[in-house]
Amino acid sequence: MEKSIISFRINPEFGAGHHAHTITAGRTIKFGILEEQAIEAFSKAKDIGFKKFGIHQHIGSGVLNAQDFKKPVEKYISIIKKIANSLEIEFEFIDFGGGLGIPYRPLEEALDLDLYKDVVIKPFKKLINLSLL
Repeated sequence: MEKSIISFRINPEFGAGHHAHTITAGRTIKFGILEEQAIEAFSKAKDIGFKKFGIHQHIGSGVLNAQDFKKPVEKYISIIKKIANSLEIEFEFIDFGGGLGIPYRPLEEALDLDLYKDVVIKPFKKLINLSLL
């Protein structure tokens, strides 16, 4: 298992999407594991010999409001820090997903990419500077 990477999909309990059927995170959604389960899963993986780890999250598809990423990003980064610090894990990769939406209807506004940068990109850049990768 020295060369194998194990990764878990995290459910941050907050999701978003252009339709209820495209939301892939939240307490009632079946995708991913919750924070408590994630810490336990990474701990067990480490105990049985895994040395390389990844972590993934996806909140939904067709997201048009950049603010919808704020809570999931904050929660995800908090979980990443807890796992990295408590289990002394360095992640090979950190994947954050959420489908960036495009306006399909005349009254829909395009995703504000400047706000997306502030809400998503900047917090992850700060996380990377903490040497958790």
